[in-house]
Amino acid sequence: MSVQAQSVSPLAPIGVNAALDPSVQPRPKIFDEFALTDRVGIVSGGNRGIGLEMALTLCELGARAVYCLDLPETPSEEWQKTKEYVAKLGNNSRLEYISVDVTNQDKVWKIGEDIGKKEKRMDVCVAAAGILKSHTDCLEYPAKQFQEAGYDHVCSEFPLMILIGYQRECQWRPIHGTSSW
Repeated sequence: MSVQAQSVSPLAPIGVNAALDPSVQPRPKIFDEFALTDRVGIVSGGNRGIGLEMALTLCELGARAVYCLDLPETPSEEWQKTKEYVAKLGNNSRLEYISVDVTNQDKVWKIGEDIGKKEKRMDVCVAAAGILKSHTDCLEYPAKQFQEAGYDHVCSEFPLMILIGYQRECQWRPIHGTSSW
């Protein structure tokens, strides 16, 4: 059975394929391969913590815009300061904040459609919305509670993942027939 590549990097061959090709002049390509110049992303849980760190990382990699989706109505002071920092990077990156419960499929898809219309693309998604119970130290989580948290995380991020895949496949056509979770 032959496997057909879904896409080929403009830097190809890369990785082991480059190592196996004697005609390739060895040179580091990893930073070019992971550059996000002019890309657009969504980060759930992007108001603070690891979500905000990931949003900043995407901007440092050159993303044009990173939309941070999170529950609070307004972004935290930490987010505001990070937005100011991103503006000073000098690479035209920007952070945007949208208050939404990512478990609400209709709202997430509407936000995705709006971002798509504005940005004309969607390239990367980081699912970082927190779902651990605040009353339990994460280092002392009982196995059953951790399994439940994992299930909750998958279910809460599923509408976001579908949105990204659908929008990339359909190139920003409106989504029809949505239903709430």
